[in-house]
Amino acid sequence: ARWQESSGAVASLVGELTEQLRLTLIPTQISKMAGDFRTGKRLNIRKLIPYIASNFKKDKIWLRRTQPDKRKYQILLAVDDSRSMVENKCERFAVDSIALLCNDD
Repeated sequence: ARWQESSGAVASLVGELTEQLRLTLIPTQISKMAGDFRTGKRLNIRKLIPYIASNFKKDKIWLRRTQPDKRKYQILLAVDDSRSMVENKCERFAVDSIALLCNDD
C-alpha cells in the first residue's frame, strides 16, 4: 500500500527526471562511423573511386567509430534506514525517491 501510494505520488515526475538525465548525462558508448583514416573498420565508399583513380595513393578511405551516441549508466541510491529517519519524518521522502528511480513508466 505504501509503495503504490509513493509510486502514484511521483508518477508525474518520472518523465521530467528522465528528460533531465538525458540532457545532462553525455553519451558514453561510441557507435557512429566517421572520418577519413588509413586504417579502420569500414570502407568509405565515396572515397573508393578517387582512391582507385589516384593510382592507389589517396589511401584515406576507412571509417572508424568516433562519436559517442549511446548511453549506459547505473544509478546508485543509498538510503539511511536508521531511527533518526523515522524521528525526523524523512522516511516518506526516502520511499518517494526510491519509487521515482524504480518507476518503469
